[in-house]
Amino acid sequence: MPTGPQAGKGFVFVTADAHGQPAAGDRKLIRSHVMRGKNTRTRTPPDRLKARVPATAVESQRSQHAAGGNDSSEESHGARTRHELLNSDVDALARIRHSGTVPRAANVFTFIKFPEDIDSSSRSLLCTCTSLPFKYETIHELNKQLANPTTALTDSTITVVMGMALIAECFGDVESAHMHIMGLKQIVGLRGGIESFANKPQLQAKLHRTGLVYSICTGANPVFHQDTTSFVSAFDSSSELTRLKPSGASSFSRSRCVVQALGRRLYGIFKDVQGLSQLINDSHNSGQKIQEMSLEELMTSIQSRLLLLEFNDNNVLPELLRLSLLAFLTTVFWSFPGVKFEYPYLANQLRQACLAFTPTTAGESYLFAWALMVGATSVFHDPDQTWLPQRLRPLIRDNLGRTWFEVQNNLRRVMWIDSIHDGPGIEVFNQCLGETGDRSITVRSNSLYC
Repeated sequence: MPTGPQAGKGFVFVTADAHGQPAAGDRKLIRSHVMRGKNTRTRTPPDRLKARVPATAVESQRSQHAAGGNDSSEESHGARTRHELLNSDVDALARIRHSGTVPRAANVFTFIKFPEDIDSSSRSLLCTCTSLPFKYETIHELNKQLANPTTALTDSTITVVMGMALIAECFGDVESAHMHIMGLKQIVGLRGGIESFANKPQLQAKLHRTGLVYSICTGANPVFHQDTTSFVSAFDSSSELTRLKPSGASSFSRSRCVVQALGRRLYGIFKDVQGLSQLINDSHNSGQKIQEMSLEELMTSIQSRLLLLEFNDNNVLPELLRLSLLAFLTTVFWSFPGVKFEYPYLANQLRQACLAFTPTTAGESYLFAWALMVGATSVFHDPDQTWLPQRLRPLIRDNLGRTWFEVQNNLRRVMWIDSIHDGPGIEVFNQCLGETGDRSITVRSNSLYC
């Protein structure tokens, strides 16, 4: 990421594209710094820059932050302006594929559970469905906050940039996501690295997850890599998760019998995702909420291990299942009714694996039917994908059932979260088998926390 020369007490970092080239307007900023040492211009640059200019970090001295840059003054300085600007852009809503009633994001986004010390304005700017920050003015205002040594490295700034990165990632805006992630990486580095957030586990977990989603979207290596990643079951990693571990896994026996032969690591992860789905189903049915940090810890462990798994080209089924599990988890991490988020890299990889695989046993056909249903309800959004119904139709009929009741029960025996997957699942089932009668089924909300 290109940097400008020293200005005042810090360094100014300008915007750049995916190839490391600064925008035309920013080149003038660089020249100004070179000639005069500091850019004193306060007017807004011309509107020549694209609306989707991504945010980049403004470096501040570590000593400034360590000496008290994260005090309460940050929570009020510029908060009103950030709130107004980041609530101003509704243009990105046009990119949502399916219109309909969209509830408040805070009721359904698992990400919108900020640490208590995040200022209220930063929290609210990410808690409404109109807070999709893609206008240049928004980025410009955020960059002003990043340029301030007292606000550049605070938790609130990190949370805003993290939220912008997640929004760009989930809408398939890879270029903007890349720039936000690179800026976020620099800010975290200036704070002392991801390890420095150990005393703020919720924020640390969300940073890990933001990096993991970026990897899922693009195929890049995890930004905040955990060197200590263990392939031990997540339910055995802490006393709290051990307490939450669901009992009664006999319904999973058929699917586990097939996966167990594919390797110990994949099998362990597969069982953990089954446990997660069972845990969420039980929570939804009982009305008893899952502790958020427990869910964060479980999700981070599973996603990290899935991204570290590698299979050679001859092992099509293990790779197909690995990708299907990642697709399955995208619906758990961040979803709300009527919106289909984009994961272009994952969708392409899963599509290639599906096209390359031909089941040879009844057990493999059963898992393949589940994998295609997961893909159809999570990442396969292109209506021109004629291969999908052609493959899925006979697999549903022969392996899952001819009524939605039968199909749902068989999907549950692999893994299926009723409150999240029933809606899109019924739609796929109706399209494949033409069972219009099942459209009357009441589909419950897919919120985990409302």
